[in-house]
Amino acid sequence: MDTLYLWLNLGTIFFPFILSFNKIGHFYTRWKPIFISIGVMSTFVVSWDIIFTRLGVWGFNQDYLIGPSFLDLPLEEWLFFICIPYAFMFLYDQLVVLQVRNILAPIERYFDYFFRCRIGLFLCWIWQHLYHYYFLYGHLIGACYAKGAAPS
Repeated sequence: MDTLYLWLNLGTIFFPFILSFNKIGHFYTRWKPIFISIGVMSTFVVSWDIIFTRLGVWGFNQDYLIGPSFLDLPLEEWLFFICIPYAFMFLYDQLVVLQVRNILAPIERYFDYFFRCRIGLFLCWIWQHLYHYYFLYGHLIGACYAKGAAPS
């Protein structure tokens, strides 16, 4: 039994947690809104994770886990949804507090254009294929009614 996933989580949060108490940023003074936002975000993402794990869409390699799980998610996965958002919020907060210069500012608008074009193309693709999804969904609902298992 390897503990790789646990060590990745702990390694990710180690320095942000220790540096939360530094004299410059005082990140620990903002823990209440930070953990509220982590909780709100985790509510949606963890529910998705639980559903897809139960459906067998994805799973977890037991060779890299320490064992305990809750709602079909291992302890390491629960820690992931705390450690990673905390580390990223700490990093963002410190960049703002330290007023780090944005070296990508001259080319940011090109990134914006690129991602807007990508989103536009994706929406066009979805619109083009939307009738397939309605067709499939209609057949699934029809099959449920035929078997008497349709939602009421």
